[in-house]
Amino acid sequence: MDGFKRACLEYHIAFDEATHLLVNKGNGKEQAREIIEKYLREHKRETLPSAIICGGDPIAQATLEVLREHGILVPEDISVMSMDFAHGVKNLYPMDFTAVNLPCRELGTEAVYILQSRLMRASGAKFNLLLQGKIHPGQSVADVKWKRKGLYPPQVGL
Repeated sequence: MDGFKRACLEYHIAFDEATHLLVNKGNGKEQAREIIEKYLREHKRETLPSAIICGGDPIAQATLEVLREHGILVPEDISVMSMDFAHGVKNLYPMDFTAVNLPCRELGTEAVYILQSRLMRASGAKFNLLLQGKIHPGQSVADVKWKRKGLYPPQVGL
């Protein structure tokens, strides 16, 4: 979350936790459905965000279902994506949304190596390790170039 907030500041995007952050205690679909339903009831359609980033695949699936029930088109009206850990288990439902899957097992393995290294050499260099996630391309994120068509007049004579 801190990285997301820093990115918003860097790109001069207003981020207000009271408005832009929905907290789901846990990873359950039902609670996610309730939270999204409540958000849609409390906000006018024209004030809805252009994108929703979900903290897990079940939450993203619930968000997609609620948006569709309310006649909100994904990705035409709102883009939806998920960030979740890749556990190596097969999903119980088809993923028709875009997701960034973080390498859960690899992260654990590297954490053990780092911990062993620090125990063996307490005075050694300390560092952070970032493992790259893998993108699962789905049909839930709008193409930015498509969204921008017609916003700028064609450049004549250049």
